[in-house]
Amino acid sequence: MIYYKLTNQDGYTRRGEKGETKWKPGVWQKPLSGRGTLCGPGWYHFYYSPDLSVLLNPIHADIKNPILWKTECRGKSQDDNGLKIGWTEARVIKQIPLPEWTITQKVAFAILCSLKVEQSEEYVKWAKDWLSGKDRTKETAADVAWVAWVAKAAAAAAEAWMAVDVAKTAEAWAKAWGTKAGDTWANAAVVAEETAAEAWAMAEAEAAAAVAEVAVKENKLLDFSKIIKKAKKIV
Repeated sequence: MIYYKLTNQDGYTRRGEKGETKWKPGVWQKPLSGRGTLCGPGWYHFYYSPDLSVLLNPIHADIKNPILWKTECRGKSQDDNGLKIGWTEARVIKQIPLPEWTITQKVAFAILCSLKVEQSEEYVKWAKDWLSGKDRTKETAADVAWVAWVAKAAAAAAEAWMAVDVAKTAEAWAKAWGTKAGDTWANAAVVAEETAAEAWAMAEAEAAAAVAEVAVKENKLLDFSKIIKKAKKIV
């Protein structure tokens, strides 16, 4: 079975941590137990597509400047509703190019995911206007019910991935706009278009991935391939 994996530039995952693994093309890794939760040491972790590797990396391994590998997997598997999959045996086959995603497209991906869950009429209207480019102003976004989504995303990420502190991201946004932390994700949709600062871009990418993860937990039938196709058309 073919899947996709990110490593650092040296071909390592979890470099300097427990579970450090060096991935070499064509070399099968030592089989793992397949026991415990998917985020535990019993599984090697992979993505279903190159695009999901880029989109979800900020809330998973959060590898900086990663390499993307086409990977062959076998043995036992465990799925996380399409977000990622674990296998007990794997080898990387070859390095492939990372898909390019703009911050606007990453935010569009999150919004499209959120629309697969029941939302208020006000929210749906704002989301459609944002996606069409009709209205991406911070003032309009701040009036929309993104509050619950940011809170859920932060809580889910903090619980499942201790290495990612979405709460601090929310606090950073709150400081920047002088708002409550819960109001900040509404503003995230327009940050990258108002500033080119790397920190803001990283915050938006992380928040977009976290919101997508929460949407999956509420609606396990998301078709990521269709959502990705739509998000890539957003400019």
